[in-house]
Amino acid sequence: MKLINQEHNIFNKPSLLVNLAHNLDVSVNALKIYNFIVRELFKRGIKHNSYVITSYSAIAKSLGYEGKYSNDKILENLNELVDCKIHTKVFNKNRNDWEDNLITHLLSSIRYNKAEQQLFCYIDLELRNLILKYHQTFAKLDLVEMKTIKSRHTLKFYELFKDYSYHRNHKLKLSVADIQEFLNIPKDSIYRKTISIFNRDVIKKAIEEINKKTHMNINFKYFRKSKKNDTTYYIFTIEDINRYSFNLFKETMIIYSQKANLNLAFTYKKHKYYLEEIQRKNSINYSTTNSFNVMFLDKNGKTVQTEKAKEIWQELFYQSNYNTVDFFEELNQDIETFQNLYDTIKSKKILSKQK
Repeated sequence: MKLINQEHNIFNKPSLLVNLAHNLDVSVNALKIYNFIVRELFKRGIKHNSYVITSYSAIAKSLGYEGKYSNDKILENLNELVDCKIHTKVFNKNRNDWEDNLITHLLSSIRYNKAEQQLFCYIDLELRNLILKYHQTFAKLDLVEMKTIKSRHTLKFYELFKDYSYHRNHKLKLSVADIQEFLNIPKDSIYRKTISIFNRDVIKKAIEEINKKTHMNINFKYFRKSKKNDTTYYIFTIEDINRYSFNLFKETMIIYSQKANLNLAFTYKKHKYYLEEIQRKNSINYSTTNSFNVMFLDKNGKTVQTEKAKEIWQELFYQSNYNTVDFFEELNQDIETFQNLYDTIKSKKILSKQK
Protein backbone atom coordinates (compact mmCIF):
# COMPACT_ATOMS: atom_id res chain seq x y z
CA MET A 1 0.00 0.00 0.00
CA LYS A 2 1.21 3.48 -0.78
CA LEU A 3 0.49 6.24 1.70
CA ILE A 4 -1.50 9.07 0.17
CA ASN A 5 0.59 12.05 -0.93
CA GLN A 6 -0.42 15.29 0.70
CA GLU A 7 -1.62 17.60 -2.05
CA HIS A 8 0.84 20.37 -2.78
CA ASN A 9 -1.79 23.07 -2.78
CA ILE A 10 -1.43 23.36 1.01
CA PHE A 11 1.71 25.01 2.35
CA ASN A 12 3.07 26.78 5.41
CA LYS A 13 3.63 30.52 5.13
CA PRO A 14 5.71 32.02 7.96
CA SER A 15 3.77 34.36 10.24
CA LEU A 16 6.47 36.95 9.67
CA LEU A 17 5.42 37.20 6.01
CA VAL A 18 1.73 37.25 6.91
CA ASN A 19 2.38 40.19 9.20
CA LEU A 20 4.08 42.10 6.39
CA ALA A 21 0.74 42.35 4.59
CA HIS A 22 -0.05 45.70 6.19
CA ASN A 23 2.91 47.26 4.37
CA LEU A 24 1.78 46.13 0.94
CA ASP A 25 0.05 48.29 -1.62
CA VAL A 26 0.04 45.73 -4.44
CA SER A 27 -2.64 43.92 -6.46
CA VAL A 28 -4.38 40.75 -5.31
CA ASN A 29 -2.67 38.78 -8.12
CA ALA A 30 0.74 39.99 -6.96
CA LEU A 31 -0.08 38.74 -3.45
CA LYS A 32 -1.16 35.35 -4.85
CA ILE A 33 2.00 35.08 -6.95
CA TYR A 34 4.11 35.82 -3.88
CA ASN A 35 2.40 33.01 -1.99
CA PHE A 36 3.16 30.67 -4.88
CA ILE A 37 6.82 31.75 -4.80
CA VAL A 38 7.01 31.25 -1.02
CA ARG A 39 5.63 27.73 -1.42
CA GLU A 40 8.15 26.92 -4.16
CA LEU A 41 10.96 28.37 -2.06
CA PHE A 42 10.16 26.02 0.82
CA LYS A 43 9.89 23.08 -1.57
CA ARG A 44 13.32 23.99 -2.93
CA GLY A 45 14.75 24.32 0.56
CA ILE A 46 14.81 27.88 1.88
CA LYS A 47 17.71 27.11 4.23
CA HIS A 48 20.06 26.62 1.30
CA ASN A 49 18.38 28.66 -1.45
CA SER A 50 17.28 32.24 -1.88
CA TYR A 51 15.64 31.90 -5.28
CA VAL A 52 12.92 29.96 -7.08
CA ILE A 53 12.99 28.57 -10.61
CA THR A 54 9.54 28.66 -12.21
CA SER A 55 7.78 29.72 -15.41
CA TYR A 56 5.05 32.03 -16.62
CA SER A 57 2.77 29.06 -17.25
CA ALA A 58 3.27 27.70 -13.70
CA ILE A 59 2.45 31.10 -12.22
CA ALA A 60 -0.60 31.39 -14.47
CA LYS A 61 -1.81 28.00 -13.26
CA SER A 62 -1.38 29.08 -9.64
CA LEU A 63 -3.65 32.06 -10.38
CA GLY A 64 -6.31 29.80 -11.87
CA TYR A 65 -5.86 30.89 -15.49
CA GLU A 66 -7.23 27.98 -17.50
CA GLY A 67 -7.09 29.65 -20.90
CA LYS A 68 -4.91 32.40 -22.31
CA TYR A 69 -2.78 34.48 -20.04
CA SER A 70 -0.43 37.36 -20.58
CA ASN A 71 3.27 37.04 -19.78
CA ASP A 72 3.44 40.83 -19.70
CA LYS A 73 0.70 40.99 -17.07
CA ILE A 74 2.45 38.41 -14.89
CA LEU A 75 5.72 40.31 -15.30
CA GLU A 76 3.89 43.45 -14.21
CA ASN A 77 2.75 41.64 -11.05
CA LEU A 78 6.29 40.39 -10.40
CA ASN A 79 7.62 43.92 -10.78
CA GLU A 80 5.14 45.02 -8.11
CA LEU A 81 6.84 42.60 -5.72
CA VAL A 82 10.31 43.89 -6.68
CA ASP A 83 9.29 47.54 -6.36
CA CYS A 84 7.31 47.11 -3.14
CA LYS A 85 9.31 48.32 -0.15
CA ILE A 86 8.55 46.52 3.11
CA HIS A 87 9.42 47.20 6.71
CA THR A 88 9.38 44.21 9.07
CA LYS A 89 7.74 46.01 11.95
CA VAL A 90 5.31 43.85 13.88
CA PHE A 91 1.61 44.31 13.15
CA ASN A 92 0.44 43.04 16.53
CA LYS A 93 3.10 43.35 19.22
CA ASN A 94 1.04 41.30 21.68
CA ARG A 95 1.34 38.20 19.51
CA ASN A 96 5.01 38.06 18.59
CA ASP A 97 8.35 39.01 20.06
CA TRP A 98 10.09 39.88 16.81
CA GLU A 99 12.74 42.46 17.54
CA ASP A 100 14.46 42.68 14.16
CA ASN A 101 13.79 45.60 11.86
CA LEU A 102 14.52 45.25 8.17
CA ILE A 103 13.66 47.46 5.22
CA THR A 104 13.79 45.59 1.94
CA HIS A 105 11.61 44.27 -0.91
CA LEU A 106 9.49 41.13 -1.21
CA LEU A 107 11.57 40.11 -4.23
CA SER A 108 15.07 41.45 -4.71
CA SER A 109 15.23 40.64 -8.44
CA ILE A 110 13.81 38.50 -11.24
CA ARG A 111 15.54 37.03 -14.29
CA TYR A 112 14.05 35.33 -17.33
CA ASN A 113 15.87 32.70 -19.38
CA LYS A 114 14.06 32.88 -22.71
CA ALA A 115 15.78 29.83 -24.21
CA GLU A 116 14.72 27.59 -21.32
CA GLN A 117 11.53 29.60 -20.60
CA GLN A 118 12.51 29.77 -16.95
CA LEU A 119 11.89 32.51 -14.41
CA PHE A 120 14.36 33.00 -11.58
CA CYS A 121 12.80 34.87 -8.63
CA TYR A 122 15.22 35.96 -5.90
CA ILE A 123 14.47 37.10 -2.36
CA ASP A 124 16.64 39.28 -0.17
CA LEU A 125 19.13 37.22 1.85
CA GLU A 126 18.43 39.19 5.03
CA LEU A 127 14.71 38.54 4.63
CA ARG A 128 15.40 34.85 4.14
CA ASN A 129 17.46 34.79 7.34
CA LEU A 130 14.61 36.42 9.26
CA ILE A 131 12.19 33.84 7.90
CA LEU A 132 14.48 31.08 9.13
CA LYS A 133 14.91 32.77 12.50
CA TYR A 134 11.16 33.03 13.11
CA HIS A 135 9.96 29.93 11.31
CA GLN A 136 8.21 28.37 14.33
CA THR A 137 4.90 30.12 13.66
CA PHE A 138 3.14 29.93 10.32
CA ALA A 139 -0.21 30.05 8.54
CA LYS A 140 -1.35 26.93 6.70
CA LEU A 141 -2.66 28.27 3.39
CA ASP A 142 -4.42 26.56 0.49
CA LEU A 143 -3.56 27.73 -3.04
CA VAL A 144 -6.80 26.24 -4.40
CA GLU A 145 -8.86 28.29 -1.97
CA MET A 146 -6.85 31.43 -2.71
CA LYS A 147 -7.46 31.10 -6.46
CA THR A 148 -11.12 31.94 -5.90
CA ILE A 149 -10.52 35.05 -3.76
CA LYS A 150 -10.95 38.26 -5.75
CA SER A 151 -10.32 41.01 -3.19
CA ARG A 152 -6.91 41.76 -1.69
CA HIS A 153 -8.63 42.76 1.57
CA THR A 154 -10.20 39.31 1.68
CA LEU A 155 -6.87 37.63 0.92
CA LYS A 156 -5.15 39.49 3.75
CA PHE A 157 -7.93 38.54 6.17
CA TYR A 158 -7.75 34.94 4.96
CA GLU A 159 -4.04 34.74 5.81
CA LEU A 160 -4.51 36.49 9.15
CA PHE A 161 -7.30 34.13 10.25
CA LYS A 162 -5.39 31.05 9.08
CA ASP A 163 -2.31 32.23 10.97
CA TYR A 164 -4.23 32.94 14.14
CA SER A 165 -6.44 29.83 14.19
CA TYR A 166 -3.50 27.48 13.81
CA HIS A 167 -1.49 28.72 16.78
CA ARG A 168 -4.02 30.45 19.01
CA ASN A 169 -7.59 30.05 20.16
CA HIS A 170 -10.53 30.72 17.89
CA LYS A 171 -11.29 34.27 18.99
CA LEU A 172 -9.30 37.21 17.70
CA LYS A 173 -9.67 40.69 19.18
CA LEU A 174 -8.27 43.60 17.18
CA SER A 175 -8.77 47.34 17.35
CA VAL A 176 -10.20 49.17 14.37
CA ALA A 177 -6.93 51.09 14.03
CA ASP A 178 -4.91 47.85 13.86
CA ILE A 179 -7.23 46.34 11.25
CA GLN A 180 -7.06 49.44 9.08
CA GLU A 181 -3.29 49.43 9.32
CA PHE A 182 -3.15 45.74 8.45
CA LEU A 183 -5.28 46.35 5.35
CA ASN A 184 -3.17 49.40 4.42
CA ILE A 185 -6.19 51.71 4.36
CA PRO A 186 -5.05 55.21 3.25
CA LYS A 187 -5.15 57.93 5.90
CA ASP A 188 -7.57 60.04 3.86
CA SER A 189 -9.88 57.16 2.96
CA ILE A 190 -13.62 57.32 3.62
CA TYR A 191 -13.18 54.01 5.42
CA ARG A 192 -11.20 55.74 8.17
CA LYS A 193 -13.70 58.58 8.45
CA THR A 194 -16.93 56.56 8.48
CA ILE A 195 -16.87 53.26 10.34
CA SER A 196 -20.28 52.15 9.07
CA ILE A 197 -19.01 52.26 5.47
CA PHE A 198 -15.84 50.43 6.49
CA ASN A 199 -17.92 47.72 8.18
CA ARG A 200 -20.26 47.37 5.20
CA ASP A 201 -17.85 47.59 2.28
CA VAL A 202 -14.70 46.02 3.72
CA ILE A 203 -15.25 43.86 6.80
CA LYS A 204 -18.63 42.36 5.92
CA LYS A 205 -17.75 41.73 2.26
CA ALA A 206 -14.44 40.09 3.15
CA ILE A 207 -16.07 37.81 5.74
CA GLU A 208 -18.84 36.84 3.31
CA GLU A 209 -16.28 35.96 0.62
CA ILE A 210 -14.18 33.86 3.03
CA ASN A 211 -17.24 31.99 4.29
CA LYS A 212 -18.45 31.32 0.75
CA LYS A 213 -15.18 30.32 -0.92
CA THR A 214 -13.07 28.64 1.77
CA HIS A 215 -13.39 25.97 4.45
CA MET A 216 -13.42 28.63 7.16
CA ASN A 217 -16.45 30.10 8.83
CA ILE A 218 -15.96 33.55 10.36
CA ASN A 219 -18.27 35.65 12.50
CA PHE A 220 -17.51 39.10 13.83
CA LYS A 221 -18.85 41.69 16.24
CA TYR A 222 -18.04 45.38 16.30
CA PHE A 223 -17.78 47.12 19.67
CA ARG A 224 -18.12 50.91 19.83
CA LYS A 225 -16.20 53.02 22.24
CA SER A 226 -17.93 53.81 25.54
CA LYS A 227 -17.35 56.14 28.41
CA LYS A 228 -15.14 53.53 30.05
CA ASN A 229 -13.32 52.49 26.88
CA ASP A 230 -12.28 54.92 24.14
CA THR A 231 -11.14 52.11 21.77
CA THR A 232 -13.31 50.61 19.05
CA TYR A 233 -12.54 47.01 18.20
CA TYR A 234 -13.68 43.78 16.57
CA ILE A 235 -13.88 40.26 17.90
CA PHE A 236 -13.64 37.62 15.18
CA THR A 237 -14.72 34.03 15.85
CA ILE A 238 -12.81 31.61 13.62
CA GLU A 239 -13.81 28.08 12.68
CA ASP A 240 -11.49 26.26 10.30
CA ILE A 241 -12.96 22.98 9.05
CA ASN A 242 -9.65 21.78 7.61
CA ARG A 243 -7.61 22.86 10.60
CA TYR A 244 -4.30 20.97 10.84
CA SER A 245 -5.04 19.29 7.47
CA PHE A 246 -6.69 16.59 9.54
CA ASN A 247 -8.95 15.30 6.77
CA LEU A 248 -6.11 14.62 4.33
CA PHE A 249 -4.12 12.78 6.95
CA LYS A 250 -7.22 10.88 8.13
CA GLU A 251 -7.70 9.43 4.64
CA THR A 252 -4.17 8.03 4.71
CA MET A 253 -4.82 6.21 7.97
CA ILE A 254 -8.19 4.89 6.73
CA ILE A 255 -6.58 3.34 3.66
CA TYR A 256 -3.83 1.81 5.78
CA SER A 257 -6.33 0.22 8.20
CA GLN A 258 -8.33 -1.21 5.30
CA LYS A 259 -5.17 -2.63 3.72
CA ALA A 260 -4.16 -4.27 7.00
CA ASN A 261 -7.70 -5.68 7.40
CA LEU A 262 -8.13 -3.74 10.63
CA ASN A 263 -10.77 -1.32 11.82
CA LEU A 264 -9.64 2.20 12.65
CA ALA A 265 -11.39 3.72 15.64
CA PHE A 266 -11.19 6.74 17.95
CA THR A 267 -12.36 7.35 21.44
CA TYR A 268 -13.29 10.97 21.94
CA LYS A 269 -15.15 12.28 24.97
CA LYS A 270 -16.02 8.71 26.01
CA HIS A 271 -17.56 7.94 22.62
CA LYS A 272 -16.03 5.46 20.21
CA TYR A 273 -16.03 6.44 16.52
CA TYR A 274 -15.62 3.61 14.01
CA LEU A 275 -14.36 3.65 10.45
CA GLU A 276 -17.78 4.31 8.91
CA GLU A 277 -18.26 7.36 11.11
CA ILE A 278 -14.73 8.62 10.52
CA GLN A 279 -15.27 8.50 6.74
CA ARG A 280 -18.29 10.79 6.88
CA LYS A 281 -17.60 14.32 5.71
CA ASN A 282 -19.22 15.80 8.81
CA SER A 283 -17.45 13.56 11.28
CA ILE A 284 -15.88 15.22 14.28
CA ASN A 285 -12.78 17.35 13.71
CA TYR A 286 -10.03 16.78 16.24
CA SER A 287 -7.94 19.80 17.12
CA THR A 288 -5.06 18.12 18.96
CA THR A 289 -3.69 14.61 19.26
CA ASN A 290 -4.05 14.78 23.04
CA SER A 291 -7.82 15.08 22.91
CA PHE A 292 -8.50 11.55 21.64
CA ASN A 293 -7.14 8.02 21.48
CA VAL A 294 -6.65 6.14 18.23
CA MET A 295 -6.66 2.36 17.96
CA PHE A 296 -6.76 -0.48 15.46
CA LEU A 297 -9.27 -3.28 16.06
CA ASP A 298 -9.16 -6.81 14.69
CA LYS A 299 -12.16 -8.70 13.30
CA ASN A 300 -13.26 -9.63 16.81
CA GLY A 301 -13.18 -6.02 17.98
CA LYS A 302 -10.07 -6.47 20.11
CA THR A 303 -7.45 -3.74 20.11
CA VAL A 304 -4.18 -4.37 18.27
CA GLN A 305 -0.97 -2.73 19.56
CA THR A 306 -2.81 0.38 20.74
CA GLU A 307 0.25 2.14 22.14
CA LYS A 308 2.12 1.77 18.86
CA ALA A 309 -0.98 2.91 16.98
CA LYS A 310 -1.20 6.10 19.02
CA GLU A 311 2.55 6.73 18.75
CA ILE A 312 2.41 6.37 14.96
CA TRP A 313 -0.70 8.52 14.72
CA GLN A 314 0.70 11.35 16.83
CA GLU A 315 3.98 11.47 14.93
CA LEU A 316 2.40 11.33 11.47
CA PHE A 317 -0.11 13.94 12.59
CA TYR A 318 2.63 16.25 13.84
CA GLN A 319 4.88 15.81 10.83
CA SER A 320 2.12 16.18 8.25
CA ASN A 321 1.34 19.65 9.61
CA TYR A 322 4.88 20.85 10.23
CA ASN A 323 6.22 19.67 6.88
CA THR A 324 3.11 19.47 4.71
CA VAL A 325 4.71 19.52 1.29
CA ASP A 326 7.41 16.90 1.72
CA PHE A 327 6.31 14.55 4.45
CA PHE A 328 4.16 12.04 2.61
CA GLU A 329 6.65 11.86 -0.24
CA GLU A 330 9.21 10.67 2.30
CA LEU A 331 6.92 7.75 3.17
CA ASN A 332 5.80 7.09 -0.40
CA GLN A 333 6.51 3.39 -0.45
CA ASP A 334 4.73 0.06 -0.03
CA ILE A 335 3.59 -0.53 3.54
CA GLU A 336 2.25 -4.05 4.02
CA THR A 337 1.90 -4.53 7.77
CA PHE A 338 1.35 -2.54 10.93
CA GLN A 339 4.83 -3.43 12.17
CA ASN A 340 6.28 -2.47 8.77
CA LEU A 341 4.78 1.01 9.09
CA TYR A 342 6.19 1.42 12.58
CA ASP A 343 9.65 0.15 11.58
CA THR A 344 9.70 2.38 8.49
CA ILE A 345 8.97 5.49 10.53
CA LYS A 346 11.61 4.59 13.12
CA SER A 347 14.21 3.83 10.44
CA LYS A 348 13.68 7.28 8.96
CA LYS A 349 14.11 8.75 12.42
CA ILE A 350 10.76 10.47 12.04
CA LEU A 351 9.51 9.53 15.50
CA SER A 352 10.60 12.54 17.54
CA LYS A 353 10.87 12.98 21.27
CA GLN A 354 10.60 16.75 21.11
CA LYS A 355 7.38 18.34 19.86
